[in-house]
Amino acid sequence: MRKHSIGLIVGISCVLAACLLVMTGCRSNPESREGSSTAANREGVVKRGHDEQQLAALRFRLHRQMSHHQWIPRSAEWEVLEQGAATSDSEMTLFYTRRIVLKSQRASGVNQDEPDYWNREHLWPRSYGLKGTPADRDLHNLVPADRTVNSSRGNKMFDMAATPHRECRLCRVSPEAWEPPDELKGDIARVLFYMDVRYEGDTGLQEDIGLPDLALAEDADATRKQMGPLQPLLDWHCSDPVSAEERQRHEVVAAIQGNRNVFVDEPLLAESVYQYNCETARSARP
Repeated sequence: MRKHSIGLIVGISCVLAACLLVMTGCRSNPESREGSSTAANREGVVKRGHDEQQLAALRFRLHRQMSHHQWIPRSAEWEVLEQGAATSDSEMTLFYTRRIVLKSQRASGVNQDEPDYWNREHLWPRSYGLKGTPADRDLHNLVPADRTVNSSRGNKMFDMAATPHRECRLCRVSPEAWEPPDELKGDIARVLFYMDVRYEGDTGLQEDIGLPDLALAEDADATRKQMGPLQPLLDWHCSDPVSAEERQRHEVVAAIQGNRNVFVDEPLLAESVYQYNCETARSARP
């Protein structure tokens, strides 16, 4: 390994340790959750009166706000995910199954085929525009998941499903969709909102050269780098506000990568960007 890579990994360890020690003082804003509400209807986005020019300006402002960050070596991603999901010095909680495992149980190298070990799950699937781009390494999009559960999810879209998964009992699955536990639905929605706004293709900014143009829409289409459906994600954002676990993961990633997910810091921004009103939608629900 090159000397500068070793130095970076050591630096990452130090920053992670410092962030965890002062986690309660890290920048987080639970009060910003006020105004979010429970499940919205599924009949369409509630219009809020912004014209297209205003919305484009808002998206670009948030895009620039989230664009300034650094990429770390893939080998260092494991430690970041460990600390983001840490429950103790040696243990962590896996994302979908909620199972507590040893951090050391990595499904990599000689242990890569261990079924109950964990690996790195991309919430926005790699096949939907990430492969071959730096966006593939964005830490905000990575979570630690049981290896076989990760494989089962594959590149399925996030949506409602009917059949309980044989291993992740709080998950439901269909041939096209993966429904996570209720307590993670908002977490996933806010990561996908981030990916949609952060990756707008080559905008002319130096930091956007070579990055994909991702989009959230009502249908998933890998050839168009498009994930969906958007409507359930908006519902999930409304019904599952930012939790302490989500803030911990966010603070650890932000400390290392150098940028923040604005939809975790200020959840109400999702309503503006996607022209959705959680309170109105909740009131309209039968």
